[in-house]
Amino acid sequence: MKPTSSTQNTASARPDTDSDPNSTFEPFFIVGAPRSGTTLLTVMLDRHSSIAMTPETKIFGDMRPQGRYRTFRNHEAVLNSFLFRTHLIDLRLEPADVLERCRDFEPTYRNYVRCVLETYRIQQGKPRIGEKTPEHMWDVPTILDWYPRSKVIWLLRDGRDVVLSIDRFFQCGLRRACFLWWQYAKFGQMWERRYPERFRRVTFESLVAHPKETLSEVLAFLGLEFEPSMLNTSVKSETVPEHEMGHKRTSLGALNPSKVGEYNRLATVEQQALMASIMDRQLVRLGYKPTDVAPVPARTRLANALKNPVGFLLYQPWVRRFVNAAGLRLKVTALWRRLTAASRPRSPGSKSADEEIKVS
Repeated sequence: MKPTSSTQNTASARPDTDSDPNSTFEPFFIVGAPRSGTTLLTVMLDRHSSIAMTPETKIFGDMRPQGRYRTFRNHEAVLNSFLFRTHLIDLRLEPADVLERCRDFEPTYRNYVRCVLETYRIQQGKPRIGEKTPEHMWDVPTILDWYPRSKVIWLLRDGRDVVLSIDRFFQCGLRRACFLWWQYAKFGQMWERRYPERFRRVTFESLVAHPKETLSEVLAFLGLEFEPSMLNTSVKSETVPEHEMGHKRTSLGALNPSKVGEYNRLATVEQQALMASIMDRQLVRLGYKPTDVAPVPARTRLANALKNPVGFLLYQPWVRRFVNAAGLRLKVTALWRRLTAASRPRSPGSKSADEEIKVS
């Protein structure tokens, strides 16, 4: 569930939480639209001697319960289910190690997240922990509220390059990709205004053109200093699991300036017209040049005029929060039924919770 306005306001105030063990936890999170270069930034930061960057975890989306501090009845069962989610397996943590750390805290979701990240940090032998998941853009208020010393980095890339890459790798359709980037841009600017001290924008273009200067600014935001090893591609990073190498391999190699503005070479006139009709206003607002669109057929202009208003409505932030909340309730209900069914005595011949789920 997305946090209420009262939750959002407490994040910016950095309340006095000396009695809260999470007040000393100092993680940072990288967010941004898919194919924006978030993996590239993650790999670079992971090469720093003081930073342990996790593989992509989706830790705020896989199994978050309703309510801010919902307490689970079956502590160990929930934690084991949590750790064996697809993306958390990539951390290669021993469940016993995480559970041992969790015994010191109340069994709440925010403490689970902290224990997972802290266990990974200790495993890597570094003092700071960072996490990157693009979709955590929707969870920024929760992150900043739960962990008063946390910070968030938004990696922004020219939306025209982003949507071509999204469509090429995921084949979701160019119009849908445009609205997805547009939504990330809306949320990013909203959090930037709301949390100016703890939410920082970094552009892919500056990272590629001026890597040392850009990384130095990022590290200053985190209270650290630049290290030359961050630009050394021979330094190994474990932030990209083997099963993600297909579409993330280039992030491990040398910087490629040709990735900047590649839409000028790759997009057709009609594609550029579509991108301009959806994204140009946001692009200009974020400091990019408007699309230089050549004349397009009337049918293209008509299609954009008819379809775009629906997309602008469906991808509004408040619609996103409503859809997420509805989906979350379904997930929590299914999980709760599974746990309570597992704890009830079974009559002879009855099916287990797992068997019931498989049958259904």
